[in-house]
Amino acid sequence: DASTSIVPTSVGRKSIILTHASTSNLYVATGVAASTTSLPIVANQVIGFDDYTGPINAIAEEQAGTISVRYIEIA
Repeated sequence: DASTSIVPTSVGRKSIILTHASTSNLYVATGVAASTTSLPIVANQVIGFDDYTGPINAIAEEQAGTISVRYIEIA
């Protein structure tokens, strides 16, 4: 599977909070294509990034089905 951009670049962003609302693992990377060696986020986990304005990319584990990620940006 290919990595997908889930959050675009935002030059005014101070921080961002991601909520992974799916039942399978997701792997995220900042600024580069995500792979299964990227930062893992388990189902229903919330993570945040401070002082990052670039894109966030993700890839789901195999056989993941539908992935749902929600985010809040703080400017």
